[in-house]
Amino acid sequence: MAPPTPVLAREELPEIPQSKNCVLKSLTQFQCQLRPAGSGLYECVPFKRLFQECRDPSGRFKSRIEVTSPLTNH
Repeated sequence: MAPPTPVLAREELPEIPQSKNCVLKSLTQFQCQLRPAGSGLYECVPFKRLFQECRDPSGRFKSRIEVTSPLTNH
């Protein structure tokens, strides 16, 4: 099981690190619902999540911060 990870809203972060050692990564997830209920048919809608992955100056450690905004999927 993964260790507990704090979840913070963008405005709760003191700052989002800006570094030349960062890359933007994306992940596509799907939200699915049974349509109509009991039919066995699913309707799935994709949505994208964006992450900024940064390495420390030594290049040994990585941190990943989700930077998805409400406008990412519109």
